[in-house]
Amino acid sequence: MGKSTLECAKFVVGQNSSIESVIVRPYFYIPNKISEGEEKIKIEREHFLNSFNPNEILKTQTEGTNIALDSNLILRGGVEAYWPMADMAPGKTNDNLSKIEQRVGEILFSFTGATFLLETNRSYHMLGTNILNDKEKWLDFLGTCLISSIVTKTPDGQPNIHEVIVDYRYIGHSIIRRSTGLRLTTEGKKTVSPKVIAIVENERIK
Repeated sequence: MGKSTLECAKFVVGQNSSIESVIVRPYFYIPNKISEGEEKIKIEREHFLNSFNPNEILKTQTEGTNIALDSNLILRGGVEAYWPMADMAPGKTNDNLSKIEQRVGEILFSFTGATFLLETNRSYHMLGTNILNDKEKWLDFLGTCLISSIVTKTPDGQPNIHEVIVDYRYIGHSIIRRSTGLRLTTEGKKTVSPKVIAIVENERIK
């Protein structure tokens, strides 16, 4: 508990000897603007595990830029792979955190495996420990994120109630960009570093 996104990522890389390189990317968040064409920086395994500091990259970036851990990975032999990660939709409450834990265990665990749930100032984020070595699996993961809402049936003639679990706008931007990402730094308006608040360790049956 309390570990940062970077510390979680280093743990996963350390446990997966097949990971050859990690990808990070600088980004400048602008509300309602699609992010595209961002530089992707390959960090070799040993450097990432032993001495990588994302703040060093910021020295050459525009003020207010942050560094994201990208979902794209390179496995040994140059094989492309994907890290399951996402922003969650519910605001920060104990009840909402319980709902997120439940739905990750029920519907996303087959993609994510044991999952770190991180909190920032206003929201929650998810980083799985599984590595998806197929683009189709990564797309299936994103699609499953979109149908992870909690649906409450209502009487006939009334629309069902949908409690959104994974931020669907985040997924939409990620599909357009062809990668997801989680923030590693605290620049500009992003002043709170993501920290682990819970871990989903087992698959749950509905």
